[in-house]
Amino acid sequence: MTAFLKVIYVLAMAALLTMLVAFGIPTFYEAPEFQASEPPNPPEGWDWSAHPYPYDVWVWPAYPYPHEIPAEQEWTEEEQEYWEAYQEWEEEQHECWEAYWDAMRVYHRNVLFIAYPFGLLFVILGLVLPHRLDIMRTGLLLGGVATIIYAVLQGFGDISNALRFGAIAISLVVLIFLGYRTLIERGQPAESTAEEKEGV
Repeated sequence: MTAFLKVIYVLAMAALLTMLVAFGIPTFYEAPEFQASEPPNPPEGWDWSAHPYPYDVWVWPAYPYPHEIPAEQEWTEEEQEYWEAYQEWEEEQHECWEAYWDAMRVYHRNVLFIAYPFGLLFVILGLVLPHRLDIMRTGLLLGGVATIIYAVLQGFGDISNALRFGAIAISLVVLIFLGYRTLIERGQPAESTAEEKEGV
């Protein structure tokens, strides 16, 4: 039962550390919001099936009507004014979406730069803390790895593969170096002493 509780403790600590970073960042650094605007109101009797979208107009994803307007389509003055206003609104929305996604790319990159050091710090603490804190070390190490994974998976297409590769490479170097210094080198003197005692 004691071993089972230790496993639960380690997993809980790792999960809480990861969630602390994942939910802490948007708490103090909010993601950009898309500023939507209402489309113009259509004139009375307007029928979308009779006024489909032309190919050369940017199509709103929620309204897929990539059809050509008949050459002899008759427009009233009110319908023409509405259609021009609607096209202007679509272009504005398109520009808003472009600005929003640009802002989200910057946000995802910044989240990586914020979360990654926390994950690396947890990994380092998990390797350098005294051996008497083994259960906490394991939780920190696991939580650090999970936090690094959270950081590098930000906005798949918004962060370059080179940046992800660099972050993962640094983490691996730190893990190998500190793991060797703390887990292998520190264990060698103890093993040597035990062998000397057995020889005596």
